[in-house]
Amino acid sequence: MSGETSASPSVGVSAEAAIKRFALDHSQAIGWVLSPMEAYWVRLDDGSLTRHGDSSVDLDRAFEVRLFDSKAELRWWWVPELESGRCAIWSDTSVPDGLMPMNDHEYQLLWGQVVNSEDEWVRLDDARIGTMWVPYDEAATAKPGELARLRGQPYEKAFRYGNVVTVDTRLKGLEIVTAQSLSDVCREFRED
Repeated sequence: MSGETSASPSVGVSAEAAIKRFALDHSQAIGWVLSPMEAYWVRLDDGSLTRHGDSSVDLDRAFEVRLFDSKAELRWWWVPELESGRCAIWSDTSVPDGLMPMNDHEYQLLWGQVVNSEDEWVRLDDARIGTMWVPYDEAATAKPGELARLRGQPYEKAFRYGNVVTVDTRLKGLEIVTAQSLSDVCREFRED
């Protein structure tokens, strides 16, 4: 039985149930959990959600969970009025109505620079936000001073009178890059 659903939100779903549904088709993924007390990155391995170190994953207080791999993204969020959550799973074959994928990827830089790595986790550090452990399969190859960025698929929507706007991005992966490679991309962009 496939856990893949349409990108239309399902209502009345707990975070645990949403993750279980996503894990049916996506045994390996990364993402984050946001709660009033903390925000942290997690890894999904064969249906089990873990975070760096010995800390447990607490979904009871979570108001948002996002998990993604290269093929799909789970979005779950708490809805106080329902005393439950809503979830949606996006994939290349399951896109919200009216949205069209754009041809290019979009990148979002994460705060901090690589300080070190441990197992399959990279530690990013920045004076403003402190330390953040991010799951990365090739953590052993990450070097101090490098940067982490999210890779996503932007989606656009056409409105009246022909206006087309980027309205959302489905996350597809995490990459470690050098500051020089980002500088080169910016220089090429300016030259075009």
